[in-house]
This record gives sequence, structure tokens and C-alpha cells, in this order.
Amino acid sequence: MGRIWKQFKTPDGRDYYFNTLTQTSTWERPKDLDEDAGKQDRNKKRKLDEKPKFAILLANDWYLVITSLGNRYFFDSGSGRVSDELDDEASQEIMLRVNREKLVLLIGVARGYDYKGRDAYGEVVGEIESIRNSLSDKNISEGPESATSSPEENSATPQGEAGIVAGYSSSDDAESDAESDDEIGQILIEDVDETSVADREQAFTQLFAKYELDPFSTWSLQSKQINADPEYYLIKDEARRSEIFEGWCIKVLADASKGNEHSIVDESGLDSDDSDEAQFEPTKYHYLAHIVSKSNIKPTTIYKDVKSENKHLFNQFRVKDTITKREQENFVAKLLFYYKKLSLDERQATFTEFLESNRTKIEAGLTDRDKLKQLINMETLPKKSYDIETSLLNIENSMDVYGRNAFLQTEVRYYVLSITEKIKCLQRFFKQTFS
Repeated sequence: MGRIWKQFKTPDGRDYYFNTLTQTSTWERPKDLDEDAGKQDRNKKRKLDEKPKFAILLANDWYLVITSLGNRYFFDSGSGRVSDELDDEASQEIMLRVNREKLVLLIGVARGYDYKGRDAYGEVVGEIESIRNSLSDKNISEGPESATSSPEENSATPQGEAGIVAGYSSSDDAESDAESDDEIGQILIEDVDETSVADREQAFTQLFAKYELDPFSTWSLQSKQINADPEYYLIKDEARRSEIFEGWCIKVLADASKGNEHSIVDESGLDSDDSDEAQFEPTKYHYLAHIVSKSNIKPTTIYKDVKSENKHLFNQFRVKDTITKREQENFVAKLLFYYKKLSLDERQATFTEFLESNRTKIEAGLTDRDKLKQLINMETLPKKSYDIETSLLNIENSMDVYGRNAFLQTEVRYYVLSITEKIKCLQRFFKQTFS
């Protein structure tokens, strides 16, 4: 879109302003005129900074051009025409068949991503050549051999192709194009994506295991570990990404506990006094605190927000079976205070100070010091969510949180950390006990 306001002069030199949208004029200088002009100047500068990065032959003299900002357009070297759309059927067919993942990788490379071990340019060129050859029986002209040229040769305007102008963008408003990494998925060619929603969500979900995400953590933290992977952008809606992650967490926990949400079988390989399959009941607010730790907490968040955001988790863990609604509201209200007011470091300090203030009582209530010593001396925590939670329940069992140290179960300060962070703090606390 061009400028909304344009400035003109009357024959006697007086300025007036014309609104191109409303087709009206005014003598008064519009407030948004300077902002509008500034935006246009920024767009011009952005376009000047944007360079064609890759120019790949499709068919019949048509090229796919990808710019340094990740934008794309098509260039007809025969006529010198630049367009957002393809008028050539053969080129359209190639774009429909080319592998979407490889295009995503190439767009990432154009924008500066470094995918070590992958030649994104070579993969796309090779596949397009293969598709073009397979269509040759349909009398599709293959055009010149320049598609096999190197990325360096294609990074500049091809000789004799004046239509590929440095800074050309397929968007009228370049400021809105590729402003963030999250828009990589939005600049892809829509008609290339023949992948079903289910397939894209499955590919997205596979990232969680690939990067070993922590199902006991929050999406806001875990997403940072995978947002550089092109397949992260298979799902464009952030809310849907979070929802898929939550579903994966539930499945991981359900698979780990083998259908028993309220007790976890000890398969950690540690000795058990009772049997090889000892079962430990989580502390009273264990699951409710876990839900809070995974919630999107804002300064205005209250219990109803947590419940609404995590209905599936409330049902999964059957919270209402063990905690009344009033108890839930009171506990969450208190716990939210710590999450909203304190940083992670401050919550760790709060947790540690609470333990230290009760050190004598806690140490007096220990039931299995040998096993506890073995647990706290683990050099690294398990990677699987089931094993992480099992480790915590083993530690708590050795602390006798169901007997002499049962007071811990109802103290909100005992729940101000996620499961993983709680284990780390307990390890540090008890190392002093055995030092």
C-alpha cells in the first residue's frame, strides 16, 4: 500500500493534504502523515537492503527467487517480468511437487541460519531438476542449465536478467515481512504445502523427543530449544504449538505411569525395601503444583485462569479426587504469589530457606539414609520424565513425607519449584547432611 496521505500545493503556494483512502482533502496537516512518511522511508531502506540470494530455474525461463530476508518472488527471464504468481503451468507443477521441508531450509539459509551438514541449496536445485526431468515427457521445456550454478553465482542478479532488481519484495509493505523468526512459516509458498494438518502436527511433535524436551517444564521455556528448527514453523499458531506440547506431556506421563496417574512404579534401578515394584503416593499438592509450574502466568493470573488453561491436566491427574475445590483455590492463590513476584533464583532461595529453617526436624524424620545418600549423589538427572518424577518420589519416601515429615506436604513453600528444580535443591540440601 502506498502512502495514505499526499501533500500538494495550491497555485498560490498553500499546502493541502489528500487522503487516498477516503478521497478527501484537508488544509490541516494530518497527525499520522509523518508516521506514514517514516514508514515508507523505512520500507524503502529495507527494500534497498534486501538482495536476491538464490535464483533457481523452474521451467520455461521462470525462476524462483529467494531474497536475503526470506521473501520469494518469480522472475520470467524471457520477458523480464517479476511476479508474485506463476503463469507457467510447468513451473506451477514443479512448485507443487518440490519438497516443502527443503524449501523451508533454503529460506532459513537465505536469512542467515546455519544448518550444519545440510546443503539446502543443492538439495532444492537437485530436486527441482529431477522433477523437471520427470515432466519432460509432457513436453515441458527445461530452459538453460543455469539452475546448476553455485549459490554464489545465484546470489547476485543473473547477467541479462534486469528484472531481478536488488531490493524487490513480493510484499507491498516490506515492513510487515519477516519481522521475526516466527514468520518463516508465513513466507512459505502456500500452494507448495500439500501436507495434511495431521502430518504437520506429527512432524512438529517429533521435535519434542528429538531435542529431548522436558515434559515437566513449561512451553515458554522448552520452545526456545526447538524454534531454530524449520519444522517448528510447520505449525503457525503459537497457541496450537503450546496445546500440542501439553498433549505430548500428558502422553509421556501416561505412558510412563502405565495408566496409573496417582502412583508411580519404582523402575529406577535403585534398591527398594518393600519390593522391586514399590509404589509411592505423590505429596498432596504434587500434581497441582506441577500444573501451576507449566501455566502461562501473568501478573493478573488467578486460579480460574490456571484451571481454564489446563483443564486436560486437571482431568488427567484427577485433582478433584484428592483436593477439594476450596483447597485448590487457596493453594493456587498462594503459589501464584511466589511465581508472579519472584524469579526462579528467588524461588530457589525461598525453597532452600524453608528447608534450612526445618533442617533438624527433617533430618530427624529420615527413614532410609543410605538410599537417600545414593539418590542425592546422582551426578546427572535422568532424561526421561518418568525417571525424573520417580527420583523425586524416592527422595520424598526416604524423607518420610508421608509420616514424620508430613508437614512438608501442606506447606506452599515446598511447592514453589518445578519437579526438576526441586530435586536439584534437595540434592544440595542433603549433601550438607551427609558431608
